[in-house]
Amino acid sequence: MWKKFKQHNYFSRFKKQPLKIEFQPFVFTFAGQTVQVMRAKSDDISNMLLLETQAYNGRMPWNAEIFQSELTKPNLLYLVVYQSSTLIAYAGVRINQPEGHITNITVAPNWQGQGLGTYLMQIMIELAQKWGCEYVSLEVRVDNLVAQKLYRQLGFSPTFIRPNYYQETQTDGLNMVLNLTQTRNKKGNKF
Repeated sequence: MWKKFKQHNYFSRFKKQPLKIEFQPFVFTFAGQTVQVMRAKSDDISNMLLLETQAYNGRMPWNAEIFQSELTKPNLLYLVVYQSSTLIAYAGVRINQPEGHITNITVAPNWQGQGLGTYLMQIMIELAQKWGCEYVSLEVRVDNLVAQKLYRQLGFSPTFIRPNYYQETQTDGLNMVLNLTQTRNKKGNKF
């Protein structure tokens, strides 16, 4: 009997179909400047690394190999934001239904405090909703109170601490979660 099931591929119809993440690039005006949001490609990695060194005081939390690996995974989406030919921000989200996980978000220092990080987070949240996620999670340094304030304003709640999560500085990470089932259908998705 088992042979029959295997021969007819009976169980294959119960396998979860891989998520096909698509994203249409767009242009908009932000802080009086025309900026473009698009899916990150391998060609963007050198700019992402440069942006990291600017935003993290010379440190590069992620290296080129990590970004290259991330960009090839079918359940991840990285967005880059360019003003002219300058990368000013990027963000990543991993979709493992029912969870969407914000892998990172980085904004150029001269663009911080203007709402670009909030805008990118809202895009990621709306995309997670579109792809059927029930919640979005992220980690933030326990000492990064500015980012924690932003995430709380977006509805994220702290859940637990990951000791020494940020290995390069031995800093603890605070896990935060946004429940999407409570916010679903309150507003239409743009993406």
